[in-house]
Formats: sequence, structure tokens, C-alpha cells
Amino acid sequence: MTTTDVVAALARYARSFHQVAGDGHHVASPLGAWLLLALAGPACAGEDLRQLTRILGVDGDAAAGFAAELLAHPHPVVHAGAAVWG
Repeated sequence: MTTTDVVAALARYARSFHQVAGDGHHVASPLGAWLLLALAGPACAGEDLRQLTRILGVDGDAAAGFAAELLAHPHPVVHAGAAVWG
């Protein structure tokens, strides 16, 4: 799985996420939701893992590894954004 594969999967997920959220005002993060689902991947098996892989758009184990790496080495702006909320 390449970074390009993940970016494409995230873009598809974001479109679906916002379609479900609707047109009204809302605060939601497709990236945050995708990361949370990706990190749940190692706890899934069988049909649950197949559904998660379909939702994520990439292999569940690969998505979990990508999410863990991203969270282990966040962009500096992530800290600034978290500070604003804190």
C-alpha cells in the first residue's frame, strides 16, 4: 500500500462521510473517523474485517499501520490544532 493509495481511499471515505452527515452545519472529521476505524482493524476478524476493509478502502492491517505511523509522527500543525481545542 502506498501513500497515494491511502490518500485516494481517504478522499473516497470523506465524500461518503459528508454525504451521510448531510448538508446542514456540522463539525466532523473524516480523517479522524478514518484513523479511528483503521486503528480498530487489528481487533477485527472475519466478516467484520471484510466490512472494515471495504469502508476504509484499503487493507485493514495496512490502514492500521499507516494510522499508527501517522499518529506516532504527527505534523507540527496537529499540536497547534489540539492546543486550540484545549
